[in-house]
Amino acid sequence: MKFFVKTVLVMISMVCCTGCGKTAETPADTAGSEKASDETVQTGETDTAADDTSGEASQTGDTDESSGEASQTGGVKYDFKAVSVVTDDEDMTITEGEDIQFKGTAKVAFSDGSEKDNAKVSWYDETGTPVVSTGALTEGTHELTGRISYFNNPIIAQRADPYVIYNEDDGYYYFTSSWPAYKDAEHGYDRIVLRKSRTLEGLADAEDQVIWNAHDSGEQSHHIWAPELHKIGDNWYVYYAANSDNDIWSIRPWVLECTDASRLTDPEAWTEKGRFVNKDGNYRGSFDAFSLDMTTFEHNGKQYVIWAYKTNASMLLLAEIDPEKPWQLTSDPILLSKPEYDWEKVNEIVNEGPAVLKHEGRIYVAYSASATGPEYCVGLLSADDGSDLMDISSWTKSDTPVLQTSDFTDQYGPGHNSFTVDENGNTMIVYHSRDQKCYDDECEWADCNPLYDPCRNANLAYVRFADDGTPVFNSTPEKETSGLDIKLTITVNPTGG
Repeated sequence: MKFFVKTVLVMISMVCCTGCGKTAETPADTAGSEKASDETVQTGETDTAADDTSGEASQTGDTDESSGEASQTGGVKYDFKAVSVVTDDEDMTITEGEDIQFKGTAKVAFSDGSEKDNAKVSWYDETGTPVVSTGALTEGTHELTGRISYFNNPIIAQRADPYVIYNEDDGYYYFTSSWPAYKDAEHGYDRIVLRKSRTLEGLADAEDQVIWNAHDSGEQSHHIWAPELHKIGDNWYVYYAANSDNDIWSIRPWVLECTDASRLTDPEAWTEKGRFVNKDGNYRGSFDAFSLDMTTFEHNGKQYVIWAYKTNASMLLLAEIDPEKPWQLTSDPILLSKPEYDWEKVNEIVNEGPAVLKHEGRIYVAYSASATGPEYCVGLLSADDGSDLMDISSWTKSDTPVLQTSDFTDQYGPGHNSFTVDENGNTMIVYHSRDQKCYDDECEWADCNPLYDPCRNANLAYVRFADDGTPVFNSTPEKETSGLDIKLTITVNPTGG
């Protein structure tokens, strides 16, 4: 695809629990059949205990040697906005009872000269009630107010941990996610599904095609979470999480392989390659405790993986792998990030869900933090693309979340994202969140353990970029169109008038 001028590496992670306005409970002992080792995880030249969450990095960009973690950066300058909105609906005069459906579309022009065709417009009356047609309007003059959304979000309902990748070889977008669970561990989280489309928004209506099913019992029989599709060398791989023995909470990363790129949606083309192992071929220090959210990216001829590793807290580890055998580490891992700020420790002490984006000479790792109710949010790490990524001093860490519930009016707990580009080369973020009905406990799953409800939905949004190239994830349509007068006047005459 010719618009791939920028390299966007796509990866996301699975959260280990979900939540609406409440927090899911998981077993206190998540180590499974292997006992978590006492050995330390290497962090550059500093060794940090795997379950230590007390360290705090400097905000000056200098490495805090006492913690061995990435340092933090401050705010950025950003002034992107919409400059005009032209709706396809026009002012009209009708007779009371006449029912005309609104078109609900618009063209939005932006400050950088770009445009968005077929944006969505939702109309609201003077009381804030949604209005989709003129049929319910009473006699008089009504001034409706429009709210803009760029996509018909959610693009796919009941799909948590959404992952999208564009395959340049066949010209298709591929989507996968956690298959939803319904009420308990025996009803869902039990398969890996792909859907594909020539267009990004076309994924909404594409057919789900099962490429792998969970085992009937034992290992890989429960909690099949957060699959990701990656091309490594000439072959394709799915990284996913599943239980590793008869304990359904012994969750670890696993790998599928497909050597025929023309058969990605054919279940017969996929082969199980087993569990991820460390450089010595065992699990110690890397996969001997609750581990998930494995993702991979290539940079400067090296293949890397990032994943979440949890003992007392969930943290992010980074290591190198051999692309010829992309289920085994070739280096010791470094501790890339651990929860240290308050917003990373709400109800759960969590860093998880790494997603990698390259832009203008820097590598960014978005990740999710805290428990997965409305407190769930996205943090950001970054490094210069010419630096040694295995040296922790190369990395900086934002001291504030870059995407959170307060950025929206009707979405809760945004996170677990991936990155891709649209047909015009725009960088996109795909993430899940819960809607207002779920948050208010008014959906049919309100009485379920939130770990086992299907209420997380996949959403699509633009990634904007600040003056210094830093990605901006929370530039929502509501923010970008604020100050614009999006109005529609409907005059309703009395019948026979």
